[in-house]
Amino acid sequence: MTTNRLRIAMQKSGRLSTDCQILLKQCGVKINWNTQRLIAYSENLPIEI
Repeated sequence: MTTNRLRIAMQKSGRLSTDCQILLKQCGVKINWNTQRLIAYSENLPIEI
C-alpha cells in the first residue's frame, strides 16, 4: 500500500518536540495534536507526523 503523504518523524514529547511543533505551525502546517495517538495528520497538507 502506498500513500502520497509526507511522513515526518519527531519525538513524542520534550524540547525538540515543542520546537518542531512551533516550526510546523510557523510554516503553515495545521495539525490536530492528539496526545493518545502516535500519528498525527495535517489538516491542510498531505503530511503525517
